[in-house]
Amino acid sequence: MQEERKRQGLRQDELAMVSGTGKRFIVDLEAGKSTCQLGRSLHVANVLGLRIEDVLKDVQARRANTSHTPDIPDSDEEEPHGPSSGVL
Repeated sequence: MQEERKRQGLRQDELAMVSGTGKRFIVDLEAGKSTCQLGRSLHVANVLGLRIEDVLKDVQARRANTSHTPDIPDSDEEEPHGPSSGVL
């Protein structure tokens, strides 16, 4: 959505005004915050002239580019600075 907003020459506060939302909502929506309300998100997309298919493709592409598995140590490995390491 951010690309489309910028393409249309709108600032976040301007999009918030024309869509009847707050700037914070637009900021969170563009950041991909998972708690953004679906109905309001779809309304903003509609105001920009975006179809739901376009929005979903953008979300899927963003997830594919940022999804990775964090490195989590095995449970049987000792922590380097655990209580028995002597480090205070």
